Amino acid sequence: MTHDVQRDDDFVVNAKNQVKSDGVAFNVLKYSVGGDDTNQGEKTMADLGDRKKAMEDQYFQDAERSIKLKSRMDKLLAQWIAGLIGRDDVAGYGAEITDARFKGGGDAGVLLKAISDLQAAGQDVSEQDVAAKMSEFQVEAAGQP
Repeated sequence: MTHDVQRDDDFVVNAKNQVKSDGVAFNVLKYSVGGDDTNQGEKTMADLGDRKKAMEDQYFQDAERSIKLKSRMDKLLAQWIAGLIGRDDVAGYGAEITDARFKGGGDAGVLLKAISDLQAAGQDVSEQDVAAKMSEFQVEAAGQP
């Protein structure tokens, strides 16, 4: 028989450090915030503040990875398009592509810029071809460090 040591409207933590919610039990991880081995200062991972901080950290890490991936993809796309339109300043063109991403609504803005530049240079490349290249470069960029 277990005795409840902490009760909330949504869950119960029993003496075995199990949380029971809607009849389902799962273990609660514990960590010490004190400098000794006593139970003083011990908190559970069920602490909403810790969970919120962990989720925010994960969100920012995911966002940073996504931005870096898009940046690598934009560089690859800029190299490809610069070669087609005869532009020597690949880094400058890459900056224009990145600017189109942030000002023009993400991938759609980049696609519009690419098609516009290709058409202005007299290149007959379809929207589907450019979109396919973007997908190809995204896969390639994901494999880069």
